[in-house]
Amino acid sequence: MAVPITPQPIPVAVPPLAVPAASIVPRLIVAGVALLGGLLLIALAVPRLGAALELARAKPVYDRLQSNDAGVDDATLEMAIDALRKGFERSSEPQLGGMLASLYKAQADRTTDAAVAAQRYTQAAEAARATLRVSPSNLIAWILLAASLDALNPQDPAVVAALTRSIRAGPYDPRLRDLRIMLAMRHWRRLDPETRALAAFQIKRAAQLDPRALAIQARTYLGLPAVHESLQDDPALRTRFNTVYQSLPR
Repeated sequence: MAVPITPQPIPVAVPPLAVPAASIVPRLIVAGVALLGGLLLIALAVPRLGAALELARAKPVYDRLQSNDAGVDDATLEMAIDALRKGFERSSEPQLGGMLASLYKAQADRTTDAAVAAQRYTQAAEAARATLRVSPSNLIAWILLAASLDALNPQDPAVVAALTRSIRAGPYDPRLRDLRIMLAMRHWRRLDPETRALAAFQIKRAAQLDPRALAIQARTYLGLPAVHESLQDDPALRTRFNTVYQSLPR
């Protein structure tokens, strides 16, 4: 008996459906935005990466100077300044700007050449101002600006303005306290009463921690009136300070 054969359908090739142009455009837009976003991230990351590398070169030198290490030679200091300058120019990071101003000031403080010192103090002030343009409440930059301007011309009204901003930006911040106290002593009567009251906290704290160091500062910078006013609400501490002050060698 013959087996019936079932006819099989012949496969017919179906051409692919054409993708409407309207559906391609959004995809191209998304891809373009993603590409631009990636390029933007790269553009932002490269300067920051470069700044981080420069910071890594300079920070050990900065830390040594902050700890009063006298072994930092001029060439090493210049290397650190160059690294911070490049890093700050690339990134505008306030941390780098403040460190750069600090190293310029350190360079000025250690030189015996008056012309070089004036140039370095000017550069320190410029670096501090550049930092303040991107970080207006930067405590470190305000202090270094005040100190640099004071070294250039103590009578410059900008000294008191910068010192006032530094005190008000962080009256309880211990960073660069000795420098701020020194400046407050030198310009005590030029500060307004509210700023003197804020500075008095730092002076009182210094009297509690190390009355001898404060006494030396007061002797060096004619700061006895500032200390006495700052300690007027604590007679015992004021008496202790006076005893230490009077024991200093003449």
